[in-house]
Amino acid sequence: MRKIRFQDILHPAMFFSCFYIFFIGFSALYHWVFLPDFNIETVTYFIILLYITVFLLSSNFFTPLLLSYKPRKIKFIHPKKNIKKTSVLGIILVFFGALFHLYYYFSIGFLPIFHDEVANVRVTAKQGFGGVVLLGGGAIYAGMIMLSSCFMSYGKIGKVATFLILGASVFIISGVGFRGPAAYLALVFFLNIYFTSNDYLRKNKISHKHVVLGFVFVLFLSILDRLRHGYGLSVDGVLQILWAMTVNFYNLIDIVAGMEKGDIDYYYGSSIINDFFAALPLLDGQFLGVELKVLLQKEFSGDGMTVTAPGEGFVNGGWVGVVFHAFLLGALSEIIVMVTVA
Repeated sequence: MRKIRFQDILHPAMFFSCFYIFFIGFSALYHWVFLPDFNIETVTYFIILLYITVFLLSSNFFTPLLLSYKPRKIKFIHPKKNIKKTSVLGIILVFFGALFHLYYYFSIGFLPIFHDEVANVRVTAKQGFGGVVLLGGGAIYAGMIMLSSCFMSYGKIGKVATFLILGASVFIISGVGFRGPAAYLALVFFLNIYFTSNDYLRKNKISHKHVVLGFVFVLFLSILDRLRHGYGLSVDGVLQILWAMTVNFYNLIDIVAGMEKGDIDYYYGSSIINDFFAALPLLDGQFLGVELKVLLQKEFSGDGMTVTAPGEGFVNGGWVGVVFHAFLLGALSEIIVMVTVA
């Protein structure tokens, strides 16, 4: 059986678990211990604990046992023999991703990020083009991951060229009006470089020092974002930063409350199918987060609310949906490793 190691972050199950604990688990624990009068349904805490428990059991024990598969550590395999092919394919993907975005910008006639009311315009401007933007963004992400995987083998000119491509990609993606996807692209790029470093390949785990530095860096970016918008570092400012870390927990609270009040009907798996079609270009469809924003009468700038993994499981089948969703996602994370690292 697998020895659960959260520092083995290249494993999809461990990567998901770290994000789950950071963005949902810590918030739930804080409210349960320090804010017991916050009027949170006890069922919400049980859903959070149930989901991560089933997920870890599925990914680390049940799936390997059912498939007679011996779990192994994830090691980065550097494409030494295919650096040129990988780099060319990466450039091609970034190029086509950029073309999709340019098609979108020319179709609407402007870049939403440069509009005076970007918070409102970015939502309406993307209507009818969601699939195009998602497909273009996915191609750029895949291309930049390939380029960053070969980054340590490039010479000075190659590294400079890669950074220029990254800068152009960040600008193209941020033009939609949402800074998050562009920031995530840069984060994925530099994380991938870190995973190819000799230090990581030797230890096969992230050091505690880098975890702390990463947390400080995210906090630093949050403070800079507030200063950029002219906000001071007051108590309210700190609370706003904390809100970005706890918003997923509050979304789950609203989803559970909405289900119990009857504002949301069970989807019985249809939301997953709808999300799939909504992500495809030229096909009509609406993401679950967009529908739930309307049903729960949420008022904020953005297409929709973050549903969260336990929230998606709950709206599709209650407690059974939570267990089923967690088990399938955990199994999928292990099967991906089984297929790609065999």
